[in-house]
Amino acid sequence: MRPRLWICPVFAVLAAAGCKKSDEGGGKAVEPPDLQLVSKGNEPRRDLTYKVAKGTKRSFDVAVDFTLEAGDMGGPLPTVAMTLDVAVEDVAPDGSMKLHTTIVDATARERLESKVPAEALSGPLEPLKGIALASTLTPKGRMSKAVVEGGKQLSDAVNGQLASLTASLQDVMMTLPIEPVGVGAVWRSSRPIEQNQLKLTAVNTVTLLAIDGDKIGYSLDTEIHGDDQKVTMEGQTLEVKDITGTGAGKGTLSLTTLEVTSDLSAELRSKMQATGESEGTPMKMTLQTKIESH
Repeated sequence: MRPRLWICPVFAVLAAAGCKKSDEGGGKAVEPPDLQLVSKGNEPRRDLTYKVAKGTKRSFDVAVDFTLEAGDMGGPLPTVAMTLDVAVEDVAPDGSMKLHTTIVDATARERLESKVPAEALSGPLEPLKGIALASTLTPKGRMSKAVVEGGKQLSDAVNGQLASLTASLQDVMMTLPIEPVGVGAVWRSSRPIEQNQLKLTAVNTVTLLAIDGDKIGYSLDTEIHGDDQKVTMEGQTLEVKDITGTGAGKGTLSLTTLEVTSDLSAELRSKMQATGESEGTPMKMTLQTKIESH
């Protein structure tokens, strides 16, 4: 077994469970095909739309606890801590916001239950510092794929870490329904995930818990599943079976200032079998992500 082959791809896929498509639905007064409004919630109902002014700046502290178990091996890893600065550089006539994100710091902290020293992760995180990303957030919360500014070439490992990070932010900047909604509203989106050769489907369900001016409170539930499939890593073919996952969490979000709090957890289970092995190895990955703005 080589559990290290599995860590980066699954970590990225697990985080990517909350990613959004960039389609806005053409501005029509109907929900796009990837979003189902299950319940409009209680009266009074109101339109939920991002309206963040040009020049708005916000810093985000991100803390991630990741645990990998491969059979009787593995365990908790040190906490990954990052600080990001996000600025709204411009607002288009249609209300879309051009975001500039800079990774100010990325480091690892000792985790009491982890046997892995923090310095073992600090080196791989170092290349993230100073990276600047450009993306667009639409009024209904569709975030485009983040592009590294300056055309900087990054390693596959760094690209995987960036994918996980931007996916966490996309979880927070959630897609909003087109129709007006009230407290108790529920909307659900189902979409494919394809990353590091794994093809999965994620279903996210959002429940609106509170509306206070421009600030909303919500809960999020996620289900992940995928067919049995094969991937190739470092020249080795691996068969991945019985892929299932769940996620849950709560958060708050200001639609005018991007002020957020978020506490999300996710778990992905599968069985991985390398060519020549008589039976697969059970895999379990858990991820706890906390985000606070200031």
